[in-house]
Amino acid sequence: LDFLETNKRTQLVDDMFIGVHVEVLAADESDDSRGLDTAKSLLGSHQVYGGSMSADGATVWSAFKLDAEGFIRIVVVDNALSLGGLSRLLQRILEMETYRMLAMMALPRAREAMTALGSLEPEVLRVMNELESNRSEQHQEQSLREITGLAARVERIASAHAYPFAAARAYASIVERRAVEVDEQVFANNQRYTNFLLRSLQPAMRTCDATELRSNELAQRVARAANLLDTMVDMVKKKQNQDLLETMAERAKTQLRLQQAVEGFSIFAISYYAVGLIDYCLQALSTQGIAINHTLVTGLAVPIVFATVWLQVRSVRKRLSKST
Repeated sequence: LDFLETNKRTQLVDDMFIGVHVEVLAADESDDSRGLDTAKSLLGSHQVYGGSMSADGATVWSAFKLDAEGFIRIVVVDNALSLGGLSRLLQRILEMETYRMLAMMALPRAREAMTALGSLEPEVLRVMNELESNRSEQHQEQSLREITGLAARVERIASAHAYPFAAARAYASIVERRAVEVDEQVFANNQRYTNFLLRSLQPAMRTCDATELRSNELAQRVARAANLLDTMVDMVKKKQNQDLLETMAERAKTQLRLQQAVEGFSIFAISYYAVGLIDYCLQALSTQGIAINHTLVTGLAVPIVFATVWLQVRSVRKRLSKST
């Protein structure tokens, strides 16, 4: 049975996220009524942190050092607390330590993000410097692809760390509320328990906040750079489209001139064939004994036929232009 209990304890310690060993002592009538010397002896340290809590109902001490089993040891000297008051105090102390460690979990993520952001910032600067020195169309498109890839990487970093940082701030706020609720007072010029606790937590939270701010600023910089490159590429495309439209307009003018020339030739051709038909008809009448000077009549019919064909072509052109 002892062997089984030992194995269970070993497994529990191996899987432990945070271990807190709390010792509750009753105050005595000696000179060490606050338990300072006793706490130093139990905690094995000459430097301890603590003070009176719960309206001077108890005194809490800790060295904030791990013992041989990986536990943080806390000594609580009960002065005059009821059982319920002592239970609430212990709960708040355990919550402060637990949520402090949960909040501190974001610190390695913040350092990792800082390292990644530090490697991305020179790349953004390099792309913009190269764009300033080389503004060719091909280089602009290449820079746009690179800056888009950098934007995706920055957004991935910000998205991956947004939840841990938000959770860390929530845990830190719980620790701060519990530190206020225990109402700790200074005792014998010793640094307060909650003061040391918050001082160890706040730099980590500031690091997380600085990391999040840096990632947001870098994301904004990359977004501005991407918008600038997109505008430059768009201007190049608009210029190409303008040149293409001008070329098409020039081709349309040339086609119109060719069409007008063809229409002029077509008027002469139609008039020529029409006059020829009239001449054939007049010659046929002459062969039937009708006295007609077909040469004279054909010559007189030429301007009439030409004018008629020109009017017909013009009328057809007007109808086509109205329909389009």
